[in-house]
Amino acid sequence: MDYEEFKSHFKCQNCGTCCQEHKVDAVSTDPKLIALILKLFHYPIPLAAIPKEIKVTIEIPHADCKNYDPIRKICLDYLGRPDLCRYFFCEKSKIKEFPNASNEDVL
Repeated sequence: MDYEEFKSHFKCQNCGTCCQEHKVDAVSTDPKLIALILKLFHYPIPLAAIPKEIKVTIEIPHADCKNYDPIRKICLDYLGRPDLCRYFFCEKSKIKEFPNASNEDVL
């Protein structure tokens, strides 16, 4: 499923969730970055070797964007918004189900 087809399953409900709750999923195969992340978060288990891949989720709840107007519930810089905002699809905006596919199939 391509991005445009995926996007057709959603319609913005102007709830503001995308402007207030930020979550990014990332994957890295860079051994130096993996080692740094494990060290930074004081990974409690000694590993025999650095993993080949690491998946990280960064979630920042209640972090209102400076471009969000909470009264009108709109982005004040909609055309200039970053990709994180452009690719945010929340469950509240889902208007139809996917045909035997998961969200990961698009990414």
